Amino acid sequence: MALITPRQVIELAFNDSEFITSDVISNSDITTAELRYFKPILGYKLYARLRSENRASVLIDEFLAPAIAIATRLITLPMLAAKSGRFGVSVLQTTNQKSATDSELSSIRRSLLLKLRMHQRLLTDYLEDNRELYPEYMSHQNSLKRCSISGGIVQDR
Repeated sequence: MALITPRQVIELAFNDSEFITSDVISNSDITTAELRYFKPILGYKLYARLRSENRASVLIDEFLAPAIAIATRLITLPMLAAKSGRFGVSVLQTTNQKSATDSELSSIRRSLLLKLRMHQRLLTDYLEDNRELYPEYMSHQNSLKRCSISGGIVQDR
Protein backbone atom coordinates (compact mmCIF):
# COMPACT_ATOMS: atom_id res chain seq x y z
CA MET A 1 0.00 0.00 0.00
CA ALA A 2 1.30 3.43 -0.94
CA LEU A 3 1.96 6.06 1.74
CA ILE A 4 -0.52 8.47 0.14
CA THR A 5 -3.64 8.09 -2.01
CA PRO A 6 -4.30 9.12 -5.61
CA ARG A 7 -6.68 11.78 -4.26
CA GLN A 8 -3.85 13.27 -2.17
CA VAL A 9 -1.58 13.34 -5.23
CA ILE A 10 -4.19 15.35 -7.12
CA GLU A 11 -4.79 17.73 -4.20
CA LEU A 12 -1.08 18.32 -3.53
CA ALA A 13 0.53 18.26 -6.99
CA PHE A 14 -2.12 19.72 -9.31
CA ASN A 15 -3.95 23.03 -9.16
CA ASP A 16 -7.69 23.60 -9.32
CA SER A 17 -7.67 24.52 -13.01
CA GLU A 18 -6.26 21.11 -13.95
CA PHE A 19 -9.05 18.59 -14.31
CA ILE A 20 -7.46 15.35 -13.13
CA THR A 21 -9.53 12.51 -11.74
CA SER A 22 -8.22 9.95 -9.27
CA ASP A 23 -8.50 7.12 -11.82
CA VAL A 24 -5.63 8.71 -13.78
CA ILE A 25 -3.20 8.19 -10.88
CA SER A 26 -2.74 4.60 -9.68
CA ASN A 27 -1.34 3.23 -6.44
CA SER A 28 1.35 1.65 -8.61
CA ASP A 29 2.38 5.11 -9.85
CA ILE A 30 2.66 6.33 -6.26
CA THR A 31 4.62 3.27 -5.12
CA THR A 32 6.98 3.70 -8.07
CA ALA A 33 7.60 7.31 -7.00
CA GLU A 34 8.20 6.23 -3.41
CA LEU A 35 10.65 3.51 -4.39
CA ARG A 36 12.48 5.64 -6.95
CA TYR A 37 12.79 8.92 -5.06
CA PHE A 38 12.29 8.29 -1.32
CA LYS A 39 13.25 4.77 -0.26
CA PRO A 40 16.93 5.59 -1.04
CA ILE A 41 16.65 8.53 1.38
CA LEU A 42 14.61 6.83 4.11
CA GLY A 43 16.39 3.49 3.97
CA TYR A 44 14.75 0.07 3.89
CA LYS A 45 13.88 -0.14 7.61
CA LEU A 46 12.25 3.29 7.98
CA TYR A 47 10.39 2.90 4.68
CA ALA A 48 9.09 -0.51 5.81
CA ARG A 49 8.02 0.96 9.18
CA LEU A 50 6.10 3.81 7.53
CA ARG A 51 4.33 1.43 5.15
CA SER A 52 3.40 -0.99 7.93
CA GLU A 53 2.13 1.70 10.33
CA ASN A 54 0.05 3.38 7.63
CA ARG A 55 -0.98 6.28 9.85
CA ALA A 56 -0.68 10.03 9.81
CA SER A 57 2.50 11.55 11.17
CA VAL A 58 4.47 14.77 10.80
CA LEU A 59 6.96 12.93 8.61
CA ILE A 60 4.28 11.72 6.19
CA ASP A 61 1.89 14.67 6.27
CA GLU A 62 4.36 17.54 6.16
CA PHE A 63 7.40 16.10 4.38
CA LEU A 64 6.62 12.95 2.42
CA ALA A 65 3.07 13.53 1.12
CA PRO A 66 3.81 16.75 -0.83
CA ALA A 67 7.08 15.32 -2.13
CA ILE A 68 5.58 11.97 -3.17
CA ALA A 69 2.74 13.84 -4.90
CA ILE A 70 5.23 15.86 -6.97
CA ALA A 71 7.28 12.74 -7.77
CA THR A 72 4.12 10.90 -8.84
CA ARG A 73 3.13 13.78 -11.11
CA LEU A 74 6.61 13.68 -12.61
CA ILE A 75 6.33 9.93 -13.26
CA THR A 76 2.84 10.18 -14.78
CA LEU A 77 3.60 13.25 -16.91
CA PRO A 78 4.18 11.29 -20.16
CA MET A 79 0.99 9.27 -19.60
CA LEU A 80 -1.03 12.46 -19.13
CA ALA A 81 0.11 13.67 -22.55
CA ALA A 82 -0.97 10.53 -24.42
CA LYS A 83 -3.38 7.62 -24.04
CA SER A 84 -3.10 3.99 -25.05
CA GLY A 85 -6.00 2.17 -26.62
CA ARG A 86 -6.87 -0.53 -29.10
CA PHE A 87 -5.44 1.60 -31.91
CA GLY A 88 -2.12 2.18 -30.14
CA VAL A 89 -0.84 5.32 -28.44
CA SER A 90 -2.51 8.57 -29.39
CA VAL A 91 -1.85 12.20 -28.49
CA LEU A 92 -4.74 13.95 -26.82
CA GLN A 93 -6.20 16.88 -28.73
CA THR A 94 -9.54 18.66 -28.64
CA THR A 95 -10.95 21.62 -30.48
CA ASN A 96 -9.92 24.01 -27.71
CA GLN A 97 -6.67 22.38 -26.58
CA LYS A 98 -3.65 20.63 -28.02
CA SER A 99 -1.03 18.47 -26.37
CA ALA A 100 2.12 20.07 -25.03
CA THR A 101 5.16 20.03 -27.27
CA ASP A 102 8.30 18.09 -26.30
CA SER A 103 9.91 21.39 -25.32
CA GLU A 104 6.97 22.32 -23.07
CA LEU A 105 6.96 18.87 -21.45
CA SER A 106 10.69 19.15 -20.87
CA SER A 107 10.23 22.53 -19.18
CA ILE A 108 7.46 21.16 -16.93
CA ARG A 109 9.64 18.15 -16.08
CA ARG A 110 12.58 20.39 -15.10
CA SER A 111 10.30 22.48 -12.88
CA LEU A 112 8.92 19.37 -11.16
CA LEU A 113 12.44 17.99 -10.64
CA LEU A 114 13.51 21.27 -9.04
CA LYS A 115 10.57 21.12 -6.62
CA LEU A 116 11.21 17.44 -5.93
CA ARG A 117 14.87 18.01 -5.08
CA MET A 118 13.94 20.82 -2.70
CA HIS A 119 11.46 18.50 -0.93
CA GLN A 120 14.07 15.74 -0.75
CA ARG A 121 16.51 18.13 0.95
CA LEU A 122 13.82 19.28 3.40
CA LEU A 123 13.04 15.63 4.19
CA THR A 124 16.72 14.88 4.79
CA ASP A 125 17.09 17.92 7.07
CA TYR A 126 14.02 16.87 9.06
CA LEU A 127 15.29 13.31 9.47
CA GLU A 128 18.74 14.51 10.52
CA ASP A 129 17.21 16.88 13.10
CA ASN A 130 14.82 14.24 14.47
CA ARG A 131 16.86 11.04 14.56
CA GLU A 132 15.50 10.14 18.00
CA LEU A 133 11.98 9.85 16.52
CA TYR A 134 13.15 7.60 13.70
CA PRO A 135 15.80 5.17 15.01
CA GLU A 136 15.46 3.14 11.80
CA TYR A 137 16.87 6.06 9.80
CA MET A 138 20.52 5.54 8.97
CA SER A 139 22.12 8.77 7.80
CA HIS A 140 24.97 6.99 6.04
CA GLN A 141 22.45 5.09 3.86
CA ASN A 142 20.71 8.27 2.68
CA SER A 143 21.48 8.62 -1.03
CA LEU A 144 21.53 12.43 -0.75
CA LYS A 145 24.28 12.20 1.85
CA ARG A 146 26.40 9.96 -0.42
CA CYS A 147 26.10 11.72 -3.78
CA SER A 148 24.48 14.62 -5.58
CA ILE A 149 23.40 15.32 -9.12
CA SER A 150 24.35 18.65 -10.59
CA GLY A 151 23.71 19.45 -14.24
CA GLY A 152 23.05 15.78 -14.92
CA ILE A 153 26.41 14.73 -13.46
CA VAL A 154 26.45 12.34 -10.47
CA GLN A 155 28.99 13.45 -7.90
CA ASP A 156 30.23 11.38 -4.93
CA ARG A 157 30.50 13.12 -1.58
